[in-house]
Amino acid sequence: RTIQGLLPYYFFSRLVDEEKAAATAKNDEAEGAGGAPRRAIVANGSFTPADVRLDRCRYNNMVQLAPCKATPIDAVVSNHFTGDCMKPWWCQPAKHALCKAFGERWWDRWAETRDALAAKAAAVGGDAGATAAKALRGLPGGRRGKCPAGGYHAMSPHLLEVAHTALHTRGPSAVGPDGDGDGKLLG
Repeated sequence: RTIQGLLPYYFFSRLVDEEKAAATAKNDEAEGAGGAPRRAIVANGSFTPADVRLDRCRYNNMVQLAPCKATPIDAVVSNHFTGDCMKPWWCQPAKHALCKAFGERWWDRWAETRDALAAKAAAVGGDAGATAAKALRGLPGGRRGKCPAGGYHAMSPHLLEVAHTALHTRGPSAVGPDGDGDGKLLG
């Protein structure tokens, strides 16, 4: 099984290093006291301490188990849009109140991200920045008006491509938002 998304990436690439260091210290301590070292699961180059058991209703909540359906949204750290909770941009009716709440939060976060990227693109200046800002602002966002009547909302691949290309185009006077002169907004 995999858990998809930014939070799992952060967990497996960042926080696991901290867990690994703590586990190594405990292993050393246990071995020094004559005890057996803790075991760990290593798959695809990632380290997961064997004794770490995440609460599925707090982490990777899919709104499929009865206790997970009853979990207040503020107690959920990450969710997984699958099963009963479909992807928000598919514009399907929510089968459960928690799915609706997850979708609303996703659209809110996406709108914040889209607006922040558009502002950064506009700050780059020139045709590339203006094109990227316009493309990003053309994408849907927010709780209201996000889904067209009757279905799927195409997060236009064309608009995303225009924004990506514009943000990564080096113009003659392009300076990245970090001032490094590479002309890139992202990366």
